[in-house]
Amino acid sequence: MIQLRASRVFSQCGNHAGAEPFLLKAGAKQSNNPAILFDFSTNQFFLGKTAEAEEAISRYLDLRPPAKGGKWLLRSQLQKQTPGQNHVEMLRNCLSQPLTKKEAVYIYFALAKELEDLGEYKQSFSAPEDGRSLQASTCQIRPV
Repeated sequence: MIQLRASRVFSQCGNHAGAEPFLLKAGAKQSNNPAILFDFSTNQFFLGKTAEAEEAISRYLDLRPPAKGGKWLLRSQLQKQTPGQNHVEMLRNCLSQPLTKKEAVYIYFALAKELEDLGEYKQSFSAPEDGRSLQASTCQIRPV
């Protein structure tokens, strides 16, 4: 899709305001295309439009696409989570599903951020530690 490719050129140049009209022409507000929703949510995040970013992320996650861990983390970072509005249970459910190590790392960090927002400090410290341990297990160190 030409509109999506054009938006990516602007985004890669750091011109998120320039990318936005192309994403809107690509149908980001009505789309069920994961690629468009993914790019649109990121675009709206960089433009400071948190409500629009969260709506697009929610629609993206509802499609259950692969490689969604980064979006869970972005969603958690959009605003301070509250006892009445958070994604802790959803994140824990995600961690119980088969995931790549990279996806799990993102979700652990998202969980840590949300738990910290909720004042669950002890639990929030263990979640990123689990994520860091998992991430370290994916690194290959070569002897010099």
